[in-house]
Amino acid sequence: MLEEICRRALYQQCNAIVRAEHPIVRLKGSTEPEREFDNFMSWDSGYHTWDGALVRRRVDKRAGDVLYLAWDWFEAHADGICTGFLRDQYKGDLRAAMRECGTFDRLFTSFTDFFAERRRLFVGETNAMIETLKVSIANMGKAPQSHGGVANLLKVLTKTMRDQGSSIRAIAKVQYYVCIQAGIYIPEEFITDVLVGANIEGDNANGNDNH
Repeated sequence: MLEEICRRALYQQCNAIVRAEHPIVRLKGSTEPEREFDNFMSWDSGYHTWDGALVRRRVDKRAGDVLYLAWDWFEAHADGICTGFLRDQYKGDLRAAMRECGTFDRLFTSFTDFFAERRRLFVGETNAMIETLKVSIANMGKAPQSHGGVANLLKVLTKTMRDQGSSIRAIAKVQYYVCIQAGIYIPEEFITDVLVGANIEGDNANGNDNH
């Protein structure tokens, strides 16, 4: 979902390489060099589906809106997430990634496929952890809470944290831990996206949860 926001950051990283092949000043009489990435970009490479005022008007822009906070977090961390993707999939070599994919659209599809797989693994590992915890909970004579009860608790905690000015990363972590302790994983999709994005970027990339 929110990983689409990273499109512009990846485009800008690729575009820096493409532009380097097209120097503004060329020595008189010099021959035109072969440009490796001449056809890498298309006219709409830098556009993503979250662009435009029409889409933004559909989002509640109040400072405490969780989706808006998550959106802003992705925009602030998109470069780091793309760097994490390149590090994991292409040994950090953007030029090698561009050569392998051939076009920006294929490279970005590689990114979204990677993000989807990381999300799937994250949810799978979380559910496996919860299943293990359920055994311990049962042995203690306790039962996992109902979906409705956990959902209501998440709503209350999230509103309280929003009112207190907590970051979306902090809200995501609290939702995650509440779900783990309750034995049910039910946060909203963009909360999971923030947790997955933070894992890709690296937990200590910015040092704290205030971003």
